[in-house]
Amino acid sequence: MVSTLDLVIIGFYILSIFIFLFIEAKRKTSVDEFLVSGRRVKSSLLIFSVISTNVGMATIVGTASAAYTTGISFPILAITGSLAGFIFFSWLAPKIKEFGDKYNAYTLGDFFEIRYSSTSRILVGSIIVINYFLWTALQFVGVAAITSVILGLDIRTSLLIISVLVLLHTALAGLRGDIIIDSISFWFMVVALFPLTFLSLERIGGLEGLITKLPRSYFNPFAFGGPALMVAAIIFSIPVLAISMEYWQRAYASESPSSARKVFFVSGFVNQIFIVLAALLGLSAYVFVPNFDKNAIIFKMMSDLLPPGLLGLGIAGMFAIAMDTVNSIILVGSSTIFRDLLLAFGKIKEPSLSILRRVTFLYGLGGLLIAFLIPDVLQLLILSVFTLLPLAPAVVGGFVWGKAHPTAAFWSILIGFTVTVILLPFMPLSAFVPGFLLSLILFSGISLVKAWGNNN
Repeated sequence: MVSTLDLVIIGFYILSIFIFLFIEAKRKTSVDEFLVSGRRVKSSLLIFSVISTNVGMATIVGTASAAYTTGISFPILAITGSLAGFIFFSWLAPKIKEFGDKYNAYTLGDFFEIRYSSTSRILVGSIIVINYFLWTALQFVGVAAITSVILGLDIRTSLLIISVLVLLHTALAGLRGDIIIDSISFWFMVVALFPLTFLSLERIGGLEGLITKLPRSYFNPFAFGGPALMVAAIIFSIPVLAISMEYWQRAYASESPSSARKVFFVSGFVNQIFIVLAALLGLSAYVFVPNFDKNAIIFKMMSDLLPPGLLGLGIAGMFAIAMDTVNSIILVGSSTIFRDLLLAFGKIKEPSLSILRRVTFLYGLGGLLIAFLIPDVLQLLILSVFTLLPLAPAVVGGFVWGKAHPTAAFWSILIGFTVTVILLPFMPLSAFVPGFLLSLILFSGISLVKAWGNNN
């Protein structure tokens, strides 16, 4: 039960956000600050921001719900794949920073136009807009689950209530405000997750009690989709950050190429702590609250285990987790529409902060609609992460392979993405594998054929 003290703490957190938004709305800013925070953000702030963005409701609720239903398999996949992805991106981030400074780039579409062609930019921008609708919905579902379980509201009412704060925050604050709030929210995440994990383990007899009370099948590392999916998902997780524009924006915003490398390398290791906490909460919930809604188990445990005051801090922390990521995701989608579609098609003549803010607000509303249609967190997580994988060969190849060709980039992305989407109803957990492989083969093959033709 939420006490008066908890409500005061939650209200203070929400009021603080609105005060911050009011200050940001009055502050004179530019499109450059709104999208890449002036390109000179301190490493410490960016580390907090990267972790807070990555550890969103997708990570916390998705990992916990998978551990609750299948055991340690998905957490192992998430930890291994995430760490590999961060290490790979720490190598790529300095190149992105150098590119951004040289060409005054803001989006992933900017890279595709400069390296390949304007048609590739429009194609990639369209795919990102679709994909990040799913990401936005994912975060909305997660934060609505908090309100639904703890305050006793139905999920759709919760979605409508929380969306107002999130949309206003994103449309007014931009990347600069997002990074500042991320840095504060990091500590809210710590307050929310560490005490809850400790209390849940204590209730069931610690780690030893957890191990003895879980079924044997929960220790099968391949329970989530089998060995083939485990290996494929880990391998294909490596380029995920390279095609995630929220991390490109933070690489653009870093102080220098070396700073960008440090930010993502350090963030990768710290990030795994939160995945472990989410997994432990999901496993503990199997013992503590069996036969419960898998998407709401963390919030049920918060309501049952945390004392007054700490529950309020925990709820505020979970709001912070959700808002950090959804702000970044909406900003990616809206900036892509603004620069890679509206400007590219000549619908607006020059960059305008007021237009960008309106696009940001409307894009968030689109994500809210998807949340009403697909309220399953884990399904949204898989759809949103892996449908962008066909972009990876052209992104990495564009930086390291001189023979990478515009025609190869366009057709490999279009066909790879189309195949992935077509296969999703039949292979919901593994459609990304043939889509990515086909994209890789087409990109390499067409580029080599074009290079051979030019030589002859």
